Amino acid sequence: MQIFKFYIMVLNKIQVFTKTFLNNEKPKADRKPKLTDEEIASIFILSFITGMPVMKIVKTHI
Repeated sequence: MQIFKFYIMVLNKIQVFTKTFLNNEKPKADRKPKLTDEEIASIFILSFITGMPVMKIVKTHI
């Protein structure tokens, strides 16, 4: 449960950064992606911090 809290915290920080500093206008695809770029970045950052494999984090907490 602690990892999920860290994931939410990192995800929120990345979303604030992208909205503040980056232009988020991307071409629209036909369907919405399952994970946003911010969510993927949060997972990789969390994997680096904890040392857990990325897929283990995805399967257990998201």
